[in-house]
Amino acid sequence: MNTSSHMSPVTRLESAASRLGCSVLDEDLALYLDNEDELKHLRQCFHIPKIKDLPTTDKSLVNEDDDCVYLCGNSLGLLPKNVKLYLDEELDKWAKMCVLISHDIYN
Repeated sequence: MNTSSHMSPVTRLESAASRLGCSVLDEDLALYLDNEDELKHLRQCFHIPKIKDLPTTDKSLVNEDDDCVYLCGNSLGLLPKNVKLYLDEELDKWAKMCVLISHDIYN
C-alpha cells in the first residue's frame, strides 16, 4: 500500500476504502489490506486452528472449515510450526548432557 507515513491510521483506511469504492467496514477493504501486507508470508509459519476444532463454537453459525480469528492478547499466541523441532533439539541436549546443559557450555 503506497501511503504516506504521516497519515493517521483512520485516514489511511478511509483513503484505501475510497480508492476501492467501498466502506472501511467492507470485506473488500480487509482483503485488499491482507493482500498488501508485507508480513503476510509469516502467516504460514503458524498453526491456525480451524473453527470446527474449537469446542465452544456454535457450528450452525459459521463455516466450520474457516480458520479461527485469534484475538486473545493474554496468551502464548498461535503455535509456531517450528516449536516442536526446537523443543526436540533442546530435549535431546538435555538427555545427552543432563545438568551441563544449564551451564550453557555447549550452546
